[in-house]
Amino acid sequence: MNLLLDKYRYRLKNKRLEISLVLKRSTIYSTRSIGDIVREIHGEMKNYWDGELVVKARIGVWGLEAVYAGRSG
Repeated sequence: MNLLLDKYRYRLKNKRLEISLVLKRSTIYSTRSIGDIVREIHGEMKNYWDGELVVKARIGVWGLEAVYAGRSG
C-alpha cells in the first residue's frame, strides 16, 4: 500500500466514534483507491468498537478524501 499515517484525530460522542486520518504516500505512485482503504480500515476497527463508527481518510493535506460510516457489531 505504501502509505504512512501522517496525522490523526478522533471524536467520541454518545457511542459514536469518528476517526479522521491524513495519510502520506511513501512512494510517488499508489494503485489503491482511497475508498478501498477507508472500507478496509473500517472493517478492521469495527471488531474493536461496539457503536457507530465513522472513518475518514485523506491522502495529503489537499488530497482526495473518502468517508465510510456504519454500525459496528
